[in-house]
Amino acid sequence: MQGQLLVTGVSPRPDGVTGEQFVTITGVINGPTVDEHVVYQRLAVDVDQWPTMSQLFPVMYSPKNPDNWRFAPTAAPPQAPPAGPEIY
Repeated sequence: MQGQLLVTGVSPRPDGVTGEQFVTITGVINGPTVDEHVVYQRLAVDVDQWPTMSQLFPVMYSPKNPDNWRFAPTAAPPQAPPAGPEIY
């Protein structure tokens, strides 16, 4: 099922590092089969994409067990059109 995660708690962003690091996140999921379902999870994210309080994320969750959730896949950014011939 698709839903939205509202971040209500997040571990501090580590200083002086790059790349993926573990974050502990808590929040509530709202979706077609759940209302304010509290979730808690530790996962790896890029430090440049660290979650913040009150941030909303699209998520996918199991309708039988909403504690089993993950961030929804994001659409790929549109590609630039192919370069045409240069006109002088």
